Amino acid sequence: MVSKKAMHALNILVVVAGVPYGATVSTQAVAKALQLSVSYLEGLIKILRDHQLIRSFRGPGGGYQMEQDPFEITVWDVVKIFSGPSDEAGTPGDEASLTGWLEEQIDLTRAAFLKAHTIGELVSPQSEYSVRADRADSSVGFKPMPPVLRPHAPNSVFNLPEFYQLAAA
Repeated sequence: MVSKKAMHALNILVVVAGVPYGATVSTQAVAKALQLSVSYLEGLIKILRDHQLIRSFRGPGGGYQMEQDPFEITVWDVVKIFSGPSDEAGTPGDEASLTGWLEEQIDLTRAAFLKAHTIGELVSPQSEYSVRADRADSSVGFKPMPPVLRPHAPNSVFNLPEFYQLAAA
């Protein structure tokens, strides 16, 4: 069973992967799109950042971007981050050995299926902002987000003279 945190993390990655290359998406925009609280979302984003799936930028125009190519991140890569330690399968001779073996086979089949699909597959190719929502019960069917504007200015007051000289030229 995929945990609720893993499902939310997958949705976060789909939203972040849906923004155009070089653009960022803010925490507030993701929270609004997924109808999650900002504090809960920040906790999940921290975990995704710690596993080098997304990166963050501070300041005006800052936000989040994908750290890796979305077509190289499998759904399993995300799910295994949020899954707890698996129960040990029964050993031969145990009363529950058949049940343990069956659960192990189910887990292996589930992992193989999730490894076969990537985050990039979940992003709709029609729009760089929209998210694929094929099923009616999908939790990621929302309107496109506006593009994030990034200011073009120096990051230090000591660079202002050079910036004005370049702007005047």
